[in-house]
Amino acid sequence: IAFDKQMQRLKRQTILITLGLSVLVILLAKPLLAWLDKPTYSKHFSLLYWTVLASALSALSMIPHYGLYAHRRDRPIILSHLASLPIFLIAVYLLNMVLSEAAIPAAMAITFLFLLCSKALFFRRCLPFSAT
Repeated sequence: IAFDKQMQRLKRQTILITLGLSVLVILLAKPLLAWLDKPTYSKHFSLLYWTVLASALSALSMIPHYGLYAHRRDRPIILSHLASLPIFLIAVYLLNMVLSEAAIPAAMAITFLFLLCSKALFFRRCLPFSAT
């Protein structure tokens, strides 16, 4: 019960902080880039959205990661990360044709989404007694 309560707290805090920081980065990026006066950064501003999305998904994937780790379920963590490498490589290859320079951060977002889903699935399967 105490573990489930802490997992809910971790989930709530992680979601709120991730969402808050993501919004803050997006809102402050343009004024900061204007102040820096670096045309290259402004030219590639659209990459920021993919990067923020990938970072947010990475942070969210840590919620089930910590749950698995706390219960010493390292194998699902390792398997998820090993499976993510070919997913990343395939995503980069396929997205490169459509997104060109955004292929890498978009592939990172896809990979972190896979990690989030796979670890959440493992967490639910490995810990059927858990309400999280």
